Formats: sequence, C-alpha cells, structure tokens
Amino acid sequence: MSASILLVDDNSSIRESIPIYFRNCPEFQVVAAVESGRQALSWLQDSTCDIVLSDIHMPDMDGIELLGVLNKLPNPPLFIAMTAYDTDEAMLVTLSQGAGGYVLKDLPPSCLINAISEAFEGGISLSSDCVKRLVSKSIVNQPSLLPETLSARITSAEKCVAALVRDGKTNEQIADTLGYAEVTVRKRISTLMRKLGATNRTELAMKTLFR
Repeated sequence: MSASILLVDDNSSIRESIPIYFRNCPEFQVVAAVESGRQALSWLQDSTCDIVLSDIHMPDMDGIELLGVLNKLPNPPLFIAMTAYDTDEAMLVTLSQGAGGYVLKDLPPSCLINAISEAFEGGISLSSDCVKRLVSKSIVNQPSLLPETLSARITSAEKCVAALVRDGKTNEQIADTLGYAEVTVRKRISTLMRKLGATNRTELAMKTLFR
C-alpha cells in the first residue's frame, strides 16, 4: 500500500507538478494538495496522511507554524519541509522542531522521491548543501560538544550506531550493517537520545557530528 502525502504549497505550479512525479511511483501517492498550513489543518480534521510535504514560506500559515501544530497531535504525520528560499534560520528551526527532512524545490524528481523515501524509512533527509551548512552551524553553536567530551559519554558501539544515523540509515539498515537485531538498534538509539538530550533522529545526528 502506498504511503499517502499531503502536499502544502501556495504555488499552484508546484501543486500541479509534484503529484505528477509520483504517478509512476508505487511507494507514494499525493492524496491532496492545499495552498496553506491552515488549509492543511482543515483537511486533516477529516482525513489522514502519512507524510506532510510542505513549503516553508506561505501566507496565512507557513510551514514552520504548521509543523508546530502538527507536533501537538497524538500521532502526527511525518513532516518534510521544502523551500525555494533556503536560509540557515529556516533550516535550523525546522530541524530543531523535528522535521524528518529539509529539501530544496529544485531537486530533480528522482532525488525528491529518494529524499522522501529516506525520511519515511526513519532516516534524515537533507539536501547536500544543507548538510554542509548544518555541520558548520553545529561547530559554531555547540563549542562545548568536543570530541573528548562526546567520547566520554557514549560507548564505541553507540558511536557506530550514531554514525549510521547521521548517514540517514534506517534501523533495519543499521542492524544489517552492524549485525545487530533491530530491537538492539532501537534500544541503542533510545539510549543515545537520552544521554544527549535529543528528542528525534535529526537532533541526535546534530549532537553527534563530532566523532
């Protein structure tokens, strides 16, 4: 069964073009397209979806505001942000609020589908330029998280798991790579989050950039 996507964008050409990308993709289906965060919330009152693929900059209610409201739902859909106006502030705020991905609108269709797939499987989906800037920002804004400090707080086995989380691997892929049971991977990720004060995989990746 395909994972359902709610597309949120105030640009009509985006609302028309992106669903076409998924016509021959059995894994995903765009089930609705709306033009604002407020319309998305209205749609979600009577319907459900697995993924909200949303623009960041929109009138009425933008993507970041929408994400904040979705986070309060009992079982929020996965939120993936997309933007044509990429800024450090938008990227960091979106990721800190638990978005499963942050991608640029000019990605080729195949890359966008791959990014959504990675995020849906539990990975972290970021455009390559965003990854570079995220590393730079983490170095500037987290000077206390030095390699020796991190080494003292997590085990070597946990470091291996953390490295694969940063690479966007799913729990199943991490288990296959390291020869663990998937339940062991889940426990180690949970332990890492508790030790480092991370609430989601994106935060965990940011907090373990140094290794």
